Amino acid sequence: MKYRSMIIKSKIPQVSIDIDNKKSLHETIGYCDSGEIYAYLIDDDSNGTNLRKKPNGEIIYVLKTQNGNVEFSLSESKDSWFKITKIDTYDDAIEPIPDECWIHGSLIGAQLRNYGGQPIALYKTPDATQIAFTIYEQDVILSFNTMCGSDWVQVNHRGELGWIQSEWLCGNPVTTCP
Repeated sequence: MKYRSMIIKSKIPQVSIDIDNKKSLHETIGYCDSGEIYAYLIDDDSNGTNLRKKPNGEIIYVLKTQNGNVEFSLSESKDSWFKITKIDTYDDAIEPIPDECWIHGSLIGAQLRNYGGQPIALYKTPDATQIAFTIYEQDVILSFNTMCGSDWVQVNHRGELGWIQSEWLCGNPVTTCP
């Protein structure tokens, strides 16, 4: 399947920041740029999955498809909601979606790519400075909480939140990722 995804970049003004060495850059500035990450539908609600006009806003589309049959390209997040830039399905036909719609992070996720069984560290912030916890299992599906650019995703694993580098996530529901 060929993907053509739109990346939305935010312009960031240049700023001079006095960084406290005990804090990460993310903790200091509290800002993440937009980017592009991939996830798939993990919602098993037989009534469908609501897509909204804005985070927690009006429902503009109900996606009626099977759990795991839908892949999303996501460009930004806000308060656990993710902006969808593209939807692909594997078995079901769907109507074209509006130019801008949002989905809650608890309804989307990705599989951990530790195919060799290696432990994967999740961090307290979107950098590799402080480990929050480590996942030792394989074939783990993680739901999304927020994203930071194209490189970091905050995920939920058994009720714990941690940041993971997006290269360790496979957003394809039907095959493994290289």
